[in-house]
Amino acid sequence: MPVRPTDRPGGFSPSVGAPARPVTVRGKDVPPDSGLTIAEVASRTGVSVHTLRYYERVGLVIPDVDRTPGGRRRYHERDLTWIGMCTKLRATGMPIRTIRQYAELVAAGHGNEEERLALMEAHRAEVTVRIDEL
Repeated sequence: MPVRPTDRPGGFSPSVGAPARPVTVRGKDVPPDSGLTIAEVASRTGVSVHTLRYYERVGLVIPDVDRTPGGRRRYHERDLTWIGMCTKLRATGMPIRTIRQYAELVAAGHGNEEERLALMEAHRAEVTVRIDEL
């Protein structure tokens, strides 16, 4: 979990006039003002700010959302793609715990694709049963 300015000893927070440091995204430094704020992401995705924070808190967002030196979230295209995936999975009725399992598998990297596929196929079977019942 990223360190927030208030998590530092003594609650240190960088001063307002402090020079901005680059944020690292996929191993590359990008200006801290690049990316989208949580409000911008909420507007673009239709997911509320509260839900975005919840997704992050319960471990659905991978990798962790970047933060500015001041501790504010900065979302990038990879985050929007993943949030869209979570939204679609929730729309199919997939439980949060199952999405979290999938997110953990994705975060672990290559080598577990069969487990990911099995998780999705099991969910598809559940959705098919529900559709038949309806």
